[in-house]
Amino acid sequence: MRMKLQARAFVASAFILAAVLHIGFVFATQDYKAPQTYEAGVIAGNILAGKGFVFKNWLAAEEGPTAFQAPFYPYFLALCLKVFGTYAFLVVQLIQALALASLVFPAYGLARILVGTRTGVVAAALASIYPPYIYYSKVMAYDIFLIVFSAYALFLLLSLVLNPSLRKAAGAGVLMGLANLASPVLLPFAALSPLWVWWRLGTRPKAWFYAGAVLLSTAMVILPWTIRNYRVFDAFVPVKSQFGLMIFLGNRPGFPGVLDPHRKYESIEGFGRDSIPAQEFEKIQAMSEVQRDRYVGAIGRRYISQDPLAFLKRSIYRVYAFWWIHDRFPHVDPNVPDKWPEARKVLVRKWTLGVLYAFALLGAMRKPRLKGMGSLSLLLFLTFTALYGITHASYARYHVPLEFPLIIYAAIGAAALIRTGPESG
Repeated sequence: MRMKLQARAFVASAFILAAVLHIGFVFATQDYKAPQTYEAGVIAGNILAGKGFVFKNWLAAEEGPTAFQAPFYPYFLALCLKVFGTYAFLVVQLIQALALASLVFPAYGLARILVGTRTGVVAAALASIYPPYIYYSKVMAYDIFLIVFSAYALFLLLSLVLNPSLRKAAGAGVLMGLANLASPVLLPFAALSPLWVWWRLGTRPKAWFYAGAVLLSTAMVILPWTIRNYRVFDAFVPVKSQFGLMIFLGNRPGFPGVLDPHRKYESIEGFGRDSIPAQEFEKIQAMSEVQRDRYVGAIGRRYISQDPLAFLKRSIYRVYAFWWIHDRFPHVDPNVPDKWPEARKVLVRKWTLGVLYAFALLGAMRKPRLKGMGSLSLLLFLTFTALYGITHASYARYHVPLEFPLIIYAAIGAAALIRTGPESG
């Protein structure tokens, strides 16, 4: 009991330390003064202007209702802009900082129920000082909430199969639904995870019930947005109408599948605009957003079928770039001095990943199955890798959601080396 109380006090302290580091980084970089908000910022501005969820992407002739972006982040930005005005971007980054700092709690909880209290404490410590979590506190992108929601969902999924309850099943589903409303890249994992729950529960009573509760709660969170998309586009679009475009962008002739800012490629200017003949481009502009996405997706699939060997080479390179590091970070405003040059960020990222992989490998060797953690992590890794392996893996932030389970394994490896005392449940 005393050890548990001490551990909880340590975790609380780890959260305070993480909050100080994350918030300190926000104020040190001062990106909240003129941040890049990308498409989400434009949509948020249209929401505030009374136009609704409206955007004009580069394929469109004019502005109109859109599903080009998932809804969570634009509405989040719009709410902050509405409530906080000129301080909105600072508030956004502070909320992001606290959300990422809070990952010490699921890190501790997950490592504790899988291994023990000592490993849980190590996991919380690692999560509190993990450099990517600190860095992404100030990045104005949906990835932050994808990272946070998916991490808490993993914790609840593992908790569910170890000690089943309807509350855990519903909570895991709701979190996966919210994660998908931040970015639908989690959709394949969310669709397969109920089967994983059923498989792990095996012969336990109500195995199908808990698996169904996960699936139903996920669907209920996503469904209102899917219905909205059907009413707007008269087509089934679960969250986002961009997958066809990603297939097209990632598989253009002359493009290796990963965007390198230091090189030039064929058909790269204008996000691939130059690879579409003018007459065909006019035809595309006359289509609805969903029709456009499906049309350019068909072009991308045609590129793949015409040169499958080139697709294979691209995919191998994309998987490598996704799991290691590519020299590409979020854009910054050219009018604001970048206090963290690209080369320095890439170097820190490579060292961080290298150390994380080394300790995670040690932890996986010591606890290869780990009460279902191995199979659940593998499912997450494979679904993400498959999506980015066939589209493009150009940004370092794509990989960050996968680093939470790696932190758990790294904590197991680190705890094995530290050996400061016995584990307790």
